[in-house]
Amino acid sequence: MLTPLLYRLGQLALAIVSVARSVGQETNDDLSLPGADCQAASDLLSDKFPNQTNGAVPIAFRAPAGAKLSDTKYMKPIERVTKA
Repeated sequence: MLTPLLYRLGQLALAIVSVARSVGQETNDDLSLPGADCQAASDLLSDKFPNQTNGAVPIAFRAPAGAKLSDTKYMKPIERVTKA
């Protein structure tokens, strides 16, 4: 008894999604928040790394106090991450 009801509910949900996608606005991920710290960071990245502004995830590495990222202990893990 419950199976036909769930089947109809699934069909209805699929129909609603199909209609919404065909008449709805196209979405995008362009967002700006003037005055926000995240916007300042985004603007800085755009200025310094224009080719990587959209579609890239910047990664920052920080060595512990008294160490350098160029130390062999840290170089291999960093190379593995940056090659991925």
